[in-house]
Amino acid sequence: MSKPSQQRHNEEREGLLAQLRDLQRTVPLGRYAVLGDNGLMEWYDVRQEGRNARTVVTRLDLDDGPQRVQKVADELSVLTRIMADPAGAAQRYEDNTNKGGSMP
Repeated sequence: MSKPSQQRHNEEREGLLAQLRDLQRTVPLGRYAVLGDNGLMEWYDVRQEGRNARTVVTRLDLDDGPQRVQKVADELSVLTRIMADPAGAAQRYEDNTNKGGSMP
């Protein structure tokens, strides 16, 4: 990678990290159900852990078990979808939990 393209890559990553940090501060902790990019419902747990109380997003999946969202762009996408309607996403999770729906 040439120096200008590496610098551009680093600047883009820093921009994504800044957006992610902002969303991590504003998304309420809890469990959510949101539509994925494939149109299917996805289940997430947003919590703080560790000594620094870092916000962690975990995808809840019946087949593979809980999996932490690792990629910055993926975590940003999930938190953005949650913030579009956090109360609705929490309610969808709760509704499916109480009705024994197909969710973790």
